[in-house]
Amino acid sequence: MAATCLAVAACSSGDDGGDAGAPDGGDTTPATASAEVQTTTPLQADEIPAAVAALEQRLGGPQEYTEINAIPEGVNLFVAIEEGQEAPWFYRSEGGLEPPPAFSDAAGEPFSVEGVDLALADDLVLQVQRQFPGAVVTSVALLDVPDQGLVWALRSQSPRGGVLQVTFSTDGRVLSATPSG
Repeated sequence: MAATCLAVAACSSGDDGGDAGAPDGGDTTPATASAEVQTTTPLQADEIPAAVAALEQRLGGPQEYTEINAIPEGVNLFVAIEEGQEAPWFYRSEGGLEPPPAFSDAAGEPFSVEGVDLALADDLVLQVQRQFPGAVVTSVALLDVPDQGLVWALRSQSPRGGVLQVTFSTDGRVLSATPSG
């Protein structure tokens, strides 16, 4: 997942959110009223705030993270523990917090979530799916990207198989939207 989200960041163009084309790189004409608008997601993006709260309660306070991402089964929380190391915790809404099986090399720069609206993840997922009818967001992550800072990175797939990578600032501004194959 970290590599996927880093690929989103690597494809960032730094534009101001102008027309990035269709999510599948095809026709950019407006969607018709008959197009299906996906308003749900298999991702557990709405569980990110609860996951962070559970982890910080368990560990005794605010933590530094290298990535936080939502998947259909729950939320991954990569906690920075030592220089270059992270502990991959996992949160399930029904099963609670699962401790890391082992430490690993950190995939990103440590960051704090102090002042970050973690509930924004779910809103951004739904925003992308509404803007591109029929598309389904397949990944959402909060991570620190070189030259951009802390961002929400989303990847969506159109019904025709195209992929759209979108990065947002932590306050919800579009930083880039890049169609890819």
